[in-house]
Amino acid sequence: MNEGNTAEKKSFKNKWDNYWYYYKIHTWIGIFVVIVLAVTITQCVQTVKPDVTIDFVTSVPLTDSTIEFDGVFDDVISDVNNDEKKHIGVTTLYLTGEVQSEQDMAMEQKMMLELAAGDVTLFIFDQKNLERYITQDAYSPLSDFIDIEPYKDIEGKLVEHNGTVYAISLKGSQKLAEMGFATDDLYGIFRFVPEKAAKDEKKMMEYENAAAILTELLK
Repeated sequence: MNEGNTAEKKSFKNKWDNYWYYYKIHTWIGIFVVIVLAVTITQCVQTVKPDVTIDFVTSVPLTDSTIEFDGVFDDVISDVNNDEKKHIGVTTLYLTGEVQSEQDMAMEQKMMLELAAGDVTLFIFDQKNLERYITQDAYSPLSDFIDIEPYKDIEGKLVEHNGTVYAISLKGSQKLAEMGFATDDLYGIFRFVPEKAAKDEKKMMEYENAAAILTELLK
């Protein structure tokens, strides 16, 4: 009985050694793929999809407490995803206009990707970056989302490019002051609506949320 068990163990060991010799790399790759999939799936399950996405593009860093928008605008935005949560996704891009490091280059590239194919609906630029990027054909006319008539007689309030108003100054915003912003030298501007997004009800609801937030910031 013991000899049989010993023979079985030797046979299994031989098979295992033979398998490991030929398939060691494949096994490690398989394990790696399983781990990556497990982590990715877990992150997807745990990640809360935003009901609206906003990019802050500034030449100076903003504090985390300042850009915490969740809960501040719950009364004016809708739950696009029907997950019983109202979440505002905020991304910060620090662009000084000078590319002096790989990080600076990465930020510049990310900004161009956000303009071309990002999920962002509303950009909030500081003046320096607004002047840099408003020339890009990547925005919707401001009047597509908010009423600009009350602001036409306010000097410096509306910003045009090629005769179309695209951005609006947030100078004097009480809401920004309440949130602890050290500066109100900021401008709101909507990313253009891709053709596919225009036919997507939920995506257009995200733009409506962005418009509601911008309206609050103008108070």
